[in-house]
Amino acid sequence: MIKCKAKEVQNIAQNILLEIKKRDLASDTFITILSQRIEEENELLTKTLGQIGSSDFTVEMAAKDAVFDRDFICLEQFVEANLYMRDKEIAANARKVWNVFAANDLKLYIQSYESQISSFNSLIKELDSDEIKPLLKSLVGVSDCLDLVKLSAKEVAETYMRMHRISDEQMESIAPLAQQKIIREIINNDLLPYLNVMANVNKEVYGDIKQVVDAYVGDLNQKINSRTTCPTN
Repeated sequence: MIKCKAKEVQNIAQNILLEIKKRDLASDTFITILSQRIEEENELLTKTLGQIGSSDFTVEMAAKDAVFDRDFICLEQFVEANLYMRDKEIAANARKVWNVFAANDLKLYIQSYESQISSFNSLIKELDSDEIKPLLKSLVGVSDCLDLVKLSAKEVAETYMRMHRISDEQMESIAPLAQQKIIREIINNDLLPYLNVMANVNKEVYGDIKQVVDAYVGDLNQKINSRTTCPTN
């Protein structure tokens, strides 16, 4: 995460803060302190970028994402329930559909927004195939759940796109490199090493948040590599 664009630093900080707030980590004093530091420094960056209203998008994105998470989990649970139907044909169809879900990541809803949208679109493409679509229709309760999650996924994608409409060029021209560096150093030098250690010590509590933060950083690094003008660590 070296020489990243201001908007990218701002976004990854907001996303990490959101993921931390989703989880019950209030008893972890170090995580609390790091979150406060990231939030304070990111607020300064946000003001410098002229993005005072961007926090509204963060709140909206969190709300839309929470609905998607609920809808996707509901869909998976209905498919899983059909595995135990008395009707052997329905159960067999459910197994084939479940295998498609498993191949596309049963927990795609914990990925970063960009990866989540991409993974869901890939899943839907398979579910809408001529082979799988008839099987879905035979499953009890699944069609309604699928319609709901498609709608909530569409709203997540649309909100995500609105968050990225402001041009990188405009924001880079007014963003202080020093402020970006402070946030990057907190994430790279403090947060990531701490999560790596704690995930090994207590995977049940920290494994999930580590995976999500790693996904955000990995996505950003991949984007940076694709530009070839912003090398990674």
